[in-house]
Amino acid sequence: MTLSKSVIAGLSMAVAATVITASAQSAEVKLKAASFLPTRIIYAKYFGDWVKNVNQVCKGKVKISIVGPAAIKSLEQWNAVKTGVVDMHYGPPNYYKGAMPEGAVTDLASNETAERRTNGAWAMLNEQHKKKLNVVYMTQIIDGLKFFLYTVKPAEGGRFDDFRLRSVPIYDLFFKSMGANPVRMGAPSVYTALERKVVDGMGWPLWGVNGFGWHKFLKYRYEPGFLTA
Repeated sequence: MTLSKSVIAGLSMAVAATVITASAQSAEVKLKAASFLPTRIIYAKYFGDWVKNVNQVCKGKVKISIVGPAAIKSLEQWNAVKTGVVDMHYGPPNYYKGAMPEGAVTDLASNETAERRTNGAWAMLNEQHKKKLNVVYMTQIIDGLKFFLYTVKPAEGGRFDDFRLRSVPIYDLFFKSMGANPVRMGAPSVYTALERKVVDGMGWPLWGVNGFGWHKFLKYRYEPGFLTA
């Protein structure tokens, strides 16, 4: 069995995988995937369920194992798949914005994945993934889910001056424009940061706050939602 540039990408949210070659005599192709969140969290649960299904349907031929941010930090997983440390990556394109800025256009998109596959946008993004990350862009999920800003204390006059907000590349300029100080960290570190008052809030999509236990600290959510997850 031969898999050449066999990959997955996409959670606007992205999933990706590197070049993998196995001999025709191999009984089973074993792939290692990195997920940007633990699979108990709603966004990563989709990927975990997909992997379980693949392993069942392709039993004896393909087996995928998943490592999470405890093994490889979320913001470093894109490089792990690029360099072949893992074979697949599931996570947001904005996490690898520095290596491939074009991936961030999915956060601004007003159309859905199916249309991008037919209008040429998907092929363009796939070409950039191949060129800059050594991967093939395979799929994307959760079209249209909005991001929101959450805090432990109220903002005044629509400003967040001196707020320390957990951030990733997608939020940095937005937070700074409102007076906030972005603090870079992966999602698994946020609970402790809130508990120790290292951050005053964060940007995050509509789902998942309860799954991480952040609702114990967060008191405010600001609308309308922005961009798309």
